[in-house]
Amino acid sequence: MKESVNEQTAEVKRSMSEQTSEVKETVSKQTADVKESVKKQTSEVKETVSKQTESSEEQNSTSGDARSETTDGDGTPDQSD
Repeated sequence: MKESVNEQTAEVKRSMSEQTSEVKETVSKQTADVKESVKKQTSEVKETVSKQTESSEEQNSTSGDARSETTDGDGTPDQSD
């Protein structure tokens, strides 16, 4: 009887050890996946912000050019209208 209990205890310990290893492996893979996903999303956000910044700077530059076209060059409004 005691041997049977010892065998069962040993089997339970082996099973728990295997399951623990599997869980650790799964968590490790999921962690790697999450890190990769976050890295990709971060890159996409940086790219989007960069494009928006460029677009905003371009719009500011364009609106500045438009204002300069409506002046004589000395800062006064164009009199040719």
